[in-house]
Amino acid sequence: CVVCHDVDREETKKLGPGFYHLFQRDKLPKGGGKLDRSSVAGRIKFGGTVMPAFANRLTDAQIETLIDYLASK
Repeated sequence: CVVCHDVDREETKKLGPGFYHLFQRDKLPKGGGKLDRSSVAGRIKFGGTVMPAFANRLTDAQIETLIDYLASK
């Protein structure tokens, strides 16, 4: 994730949006849409415009652990 995303700072120069305080926002960064655990899991599983899909690389449990981590930031 850190190749494209920052987690520890609001401003980023990376390709993907920063995830600092992700769950304190009203909508998903760059793509808009509802921001909740389900929508974040969907983006991780199925990807986005530039983001690859990780459904074949991460289990549901791993995705949930990743979302827990993002929620803690």
